[in-house]
Amino acid sequence: MGAMAQTDQPTPPPQPWFLPVAIGLALLGAAMFAALIWRLGFGYGGAWDPRAAWLLTPVFLSPLLIWLMRSRRLGFGGATVLAVAITAIHFTAIATASFTYKAQKDDSWMHILDKTQQQWDSYRIEHEPQIVVARRTAVEGGRKAGAIGAFASFALLLPFGRAFRRPLALAGMAAVGAALTFWGGFALSQRFPEAMTPRGYALWVFLPWQGLFGITLAALFAGVAPRPSR
Repeated sequence: MGAMAQTDQPTPPPQPWFLPVAIGLALLGAAMFAALIWRLGFGYGGAWDPRAAWLLTPVFLSPLLIWLMRSRRLGFGGATVLAVAITAIHFTAIATASFTYKAQKDDSWMHILDKTQQQWDSYRIEHEPQIVVARRTAVEGGRKAGAIGAFASFALLLPFGRAFRRPLALAGMAAVGAALTFWGGFALSQRFPEAMTPRGYALWVFLPWQGLFGITLAALFAGVAPRPSR
């Protein structure tokens, strides 16, 4: 009878894995735009520096990590390791992109970010060669950042369980990693130079990138069987 009583215990209803990602995106967007509105300075002309976006990675990850712990797919130690490691990877990705921009011998084009649309149109006509170089450098840095942020983060998951090493999971990580690499360059190319500004970076680069990354991360963990309760 005791064994039957344990077997008949109701299991909690499954939580939608995409909900923590939506909450994380909402928190991330709110934090980024609060930094923009209140001009929380990180060295970008007295305004918010988009290169500091990696500091907000734990804000985005926290709802997902809480869901993983509550659903017994991850322990507190594993969640802490994941949060610290992914944040460090995103710092490395953004730092690599920043280094790529600075690697240009002539970075005088950076002052175009402060121009109005009318000034920008005039500047673009007069300095087309510099604009071409600037856009190409931005795309190169964006692709490097996208590749490092995606593939290094996905590689981090491999020791967390056999579910991440299945062929379907590996194929999914490879496909999404390629898409995130592409987006890192494409967003900067299509929205240049707006995407190089704090507001443009938040809207066109960081938030969409994190959204696809978070959905993939949650979907991968959704395939992990919850650990039995003690």
